[in-house]
Parts: sequence; structure tokens; C-alpha cells
Amino acid sequence: MLFIYVVLLDPILACTNILGRMRFCCLVALNTEWPSSQDYGNPQKWGEPGFAAFVVAMCCLASRHTEDPRVRADPNDGISAGTQWFELFGRLRTLPIADHPTLYTIQADLVAAVYAVGLGRLSKAAALLSEAVTYSIDAGLQRSSDTYDLFDPIEDETRKRTFWSVYLWDKLLGAHFGRPPMIRLRDCDVAEPAVVDDEHITRESLGTQPPGTESRMSAFVCLLRIIIVLESVVDVPPSHHLGDASPFLLRASAVLSKGQRHKDLREEEALLDEIHVSIPSHWSHSSETLASADVIRVTQAERLHCAEQFVRMLIYRHRFSDFVAERVYSGSEYEEQSELEKEATTAAHGCALHIVSAYLHIAAKGLMTYCEWFVSLVFVLAGL
Repeated sequence: MLFIYVVLLDPILACTNILGRMRFCCLVALNTEWPSSQDYGNPQKWGEPGFAAFVVAMCCLASRHTEDPRVRADPNDGISAGTQWFELFGRLRTLPIADHPTLYTIQADLVAAVYAVGLGRLSKAAALLSEAVTYSIDAGLQRSSDTYDLFDPIEDETRKRTFWSVYLWDKLLGAHFGRPPMIRLRDCDVAEPAVVDDEHITRESLGTQPPGTESRMSAFVCLLRIIIVLESVVDVPPSHHLGDASPFLLRASAVLSKGQRHKDLREEEALLDEIHVSIPSHWSHSSETLASADVIRVTQAERLHCAEQFVRMLIYRHRFSDFVAERVYSGSEYEEQSELEKEATTAAHGCALHIVSAYLHIAAKGLMTYCEWFVSLVFVLAGL
């Protein structure tokens, strides 16, 4: 299970997102200087808070990517893959040291939350993710430590990657399941992860990516920027229509919504345009990339493309909904759609078709190893 997770899943899933597949891993490093690779072979580390839970969570997630019936609680039921380890994970969380906010504890909660989403236990997934957010704040991951010189380059990058992975999933879980976010960009001042692969980072220095080789982390950073825009898109101001609310709530709602973004989300769309242009050609959604034999390159390019199209789809849907609301409130709901309303509708459907096309391409290459029931959910939640 650990071989599947570290060697097969990590290079692809370290920069993944919920639009691709309902699974994610928390950057288990392959460099022998990185703690994760050393600690598994060191019995003294097995008792460290969260380490055992992290290993079990990895087994849960990896079980989704093998046909070996031994990973299933019921050999004839594929959905039962990893459930026995998930139960063990729950028991490990009852230990006295389970609530220590270590990096292992945070990563274990995050990986287990992703597994729980794929298992269909959404409330459990949200609970695990909220715990990961809480422990991230307790450990100070959301704060910049650059001025304090507390951590070596490896630990510093591990903290950054762990936090932004938790942030990313918090946004995606909220966007797809209508849950309020647990942490926002305004709560953070930590920098983006360095666009450098693990093998070029040591305890002494943060190296540079060799010329001519594209870092896997560049895809992660591009995805992160798209998700940051997603936060702005779904961060809707409080409604002014509070029904029979008290006068105080009505006034407070008006105050809280002041200074919010322009209602048609033009600034968010401009940010997406900027991110799209900045995506390295190695990860861009082009005919050259899609024809590549590099599985990691194709998968990441499709995921970045789907993430961008999903956020754009929500923007166009928001505009379409505003036009419909204006017609309804003005008493002209039966009038013909305006050109702007038709344009927003067409654009939203165009984004949906882009996502469908990307999934079909991935399926045609045989790269979907887990049921993509989430695709239809994406469209339903977007109102399409």
C-alpha cells in the first residue's frame, strides 16, 4: 500500500484537485533526506503523535488504486476497499497523543478526509478536514516564519505544502458541497510553496530547479492560485433578504456586505485569465500535452484545465442567475432573455462541455482508476 501511495500516487496526486478524482495525498517525499522517507524505517518514530495514523491513512487511500481483493473488507465489493484501515484510523484517533498538532496528525486527517469523500461519508470527511484546519492553525502553519529562522528548508517547505493542501481542500469541499469555508486567504500570510522539486531541497539550502526541467510543484502552485480565485467566487456577501429577521440583522447584513467585490465577478475572471497565461507550457492544455506519453503531464494538464473551467462556469452561472433574478424582481420574468443573459448561459455550458471533454479524454487513456461519480455532481451543483 505504501509503495502504491508513495511511488505511484504521489507524483500524480500531490498537485491534484477535487475536480479530477476524489483523492489526494499530502506530499510524501521521495528524497531520502525528507522526514517521511526516513521515519517509516525508524522504529523510534513510530510512536510520534500522528505518525501511525498517517501511515494508516495512506493505506486507506492507496487501497482505491489496486485491484488486489486483499485490500477489501469484502473481496466482492470494490467500495469496501480500505474500510478496515479506516476503522483502525478511527481507533488511533482515540489515543491520548492523537490531538497533538504535528505535521503527521494534520496530514493524516487530510488524507483520511479525502478517502472519506470517496467513500461517500461526507460528514466524516468534513469533520476530519475541519480538524486538519484546526491543527494547522494550532501549529501556526498559516503564518509566515521567514523572519524567525525556526525551520530548516525541508521543514519549512513541508509546512507550506501541508497548509496549502489543507486550504485547497477546504475551498473545494465548500464549493462542491455548499459548506462555508473554515479558513480564508485573509487569515493567512504564509508564502506559496517554492517551485522546486523535493530532490533539490536539503536541510542546508533551498535549491533551484535545473534549467529545462519543469517542477511538479509549478502545477500545484497554478492550481492553488485557481482555488484562491474560487474562494472569492463562492464567498457571497450576506443576503439582504433575511425574511423576518430583526432590524439589527438587516443592518448588520448591509454593513458586512459593504466593500465586497463587483457583482459580475469581472475581477475574478481577469485573475483567471492571468493565471491561464502564466501556466507553463509543460502543463498547458494543448494538443502537444494531450498527445504526450507522460501520464503525470497529461493528468495534471487536464486537472488544471478542469479546475479553471469549473471556476469560470461558476462565474458565468452567477451572472446568469443575476440576470434571472433581475427579471423576476422587476415582474418581467416571462420576457425573452437578453443577449447578455444568453451569452452568460452559453459560456457556462461551454465550460461544462470542456470539463466533459477532458474527462472523456482521461477515460479514453485508461487513467480513471476510481468511479468518477463526482463529475455529475459538479454540474448539478453548478445548476447545469
